[in-house]
Amino acid sequence: MAGTLVLGVGAGVALTRTPGSFTYPQSTAPTNNPVILQPTNTAPCSWHDTPFEGIDAAERAHLSLVDACGKVTGVVQEVVKVVEDEKTTYHFTILPDAQYASMVNAQNTAKAGGALIVEIEAADAGIMPRLHLGQHLSVEGPLVTDTDPDHGWNEIHPAKVIREL
Repeated sequence: MAGTLVLGVGAGVALTRTPGSFTYPQSTAPTNNPVILQPTNTAPCSWHDTPFEGIDAAERAHLSLVDACGKVTGVVQEVVKVVEDEKTTYHFTILPDAQYASMVNAQNTAKAGGALIVEIEAADAGIMPRLHLGQHLSVEGPLVTDTDPDHGWNEIHPAKVIREL
C-alpha cells in the first residue's frame, strides 16, 4: 500500500516522503489572499506621521529617515532571525526590481549584494514562516539609512505592508 508521510513544513514548503522517493513541492503560497502583513489602518501610508512608532529610542537613534512612505518590489534573498542579548529581531533582504534599484546605496551593494534590508517588528514575527527565498514581494514602510557604523545601508524599517506578488 502506497502512502505519503509529511516529514516537515517550513517556509511554506512541505517535504513529503512517498515510499521510494522524495518530493519537494512548489511553494504553498496563498492564491486568494496575498497580504502577509498590513496595518490596522489600511489607508495608504497611514504611518506617515509616526514612522517609528513602537521602536525604542536607542534603535531610532541610528535611523535616518529618507522617505516615510517607502515602497519596493523585489525577490527575497535571505530570511534572518537575530538574537542579541535579550532582544530578538527579524529581517530579510529583498533584491529590488529594476524600477526600485535606486533605493539601495553603496553599503547595500558592498554588504548585502545589492539587496535592501527589511526589518520586521517583534510583534509581527509570526509572518517570518510565510516568507521564503525567491518569493516576489511588495514591501512598504519607512525607508531609512541605518547609520550604525557597522551598517550604513538603506532599509525598510519597520515593514508596515508586505504582499506577495
